Amino acid sequence: MFLDLPQQGKTEWWRYLFGFAVVLFFWFVLGSLVPVALVFVAMFDGDPATSIDMTTGFVTGIDPMVNFVSLNLSFVVMIAGLLLTVKFVHKRPFRSLITPFKRLNRTRLLQGFVVYLLLVALSSIVEYLTAPDIYTFTLDWQRFLPFVLLILLFTPIQTTAEELFFRGYLLQTTGHFSRNFVALSLFNGFIFMVPHLTNPEVSSGPLLLSLYYWGIGAFFAFITLRDNGLELAIGAHAANNMYAAIFANYTNSVLPTDSIFTVTELNPLFGLLSFVVIAALFYLVLLRQPPAFELPSAVQEQMIDE
Repeated sequence: MFLDLPQQGKTEWWRYLFGFAVVLFFWFVLGSLVPVALVFVAMFDGDPATSIDMTTGFVTGIDPMVNFVSLNLSFVVMIAGLLLTVKFVHKRPFRSLITPFKRLNRTRLLQGFVVYLLLVALSSIVEYLTAPDIYTFTLDWQRFLPFVLLILLFTPIQTTAEELFFRGYLLQTTGHFSRNFVALSLFNGFIFMVPHLTNPEVSSGPLLLSLYYWGIGAFFAFITLRDNGLELAIGAHAANNMYAAIFANYTNSVLPTDSIFTVTELNPLFGLLSFVVIAALFYLVLLRQPPAFELPSAVQEQMIDE
């Protein structure tokens, strides 16, 4: 099933080591070329209005859309690195990072997106009712509409890239060592947490937000294993980030946008507790049925040929 998909290709240990290095090189080295170029421009353009925000790494004094696009381009490059790694290092189908079947389950992807979006929106409404002072209405139609187009284009790419790497490539890699869903999910959540610790949001509550990133990474890994595919996690992750980017973004977000509302102060405890409730409800709605270990022959015929 999902953890068996690496067997369709080459699985020698050196391939994973080399593949991991390739993906990181594409993500952090090639993907940083545009942001670094912006920094150099800001340093030497002679314009006192432009400077470097050392907490976020963004260039201030320029259009936020430029920062948004430059950062998200790194995830386009990351997907390219994953594609090369899976196709040419492991010599297996790229879709094997997502599903054991011949086609993506678009219904499952849409279900994950819609259910998670509704739950996040409900959580945001509850937070607004209990702490309205932290929400500021900042809608500017002239800024909002072009930014929404960029969000609709780049945010699904960003979230899908992370899912393909963390819940696809890395989760399947660790599946060589264990088949315990809980252990694999907790470890995957920890790996997901580490790069997110550099997000400026973490400074508002390091312990609680670290637990949040660990929890959401572990949850996405668990539903991937439980559902035998990556579609639910791809949909849910996209819903989470797109809601924040469009409706209620944080002032010091790692991905600043011209959202409808701006959250001026994070409540890490509320964020962690609301995530626990969201995860529980999401699981009950979409994954309450026991796992099917035996697939009907008609379904087996749709699986990727090994």
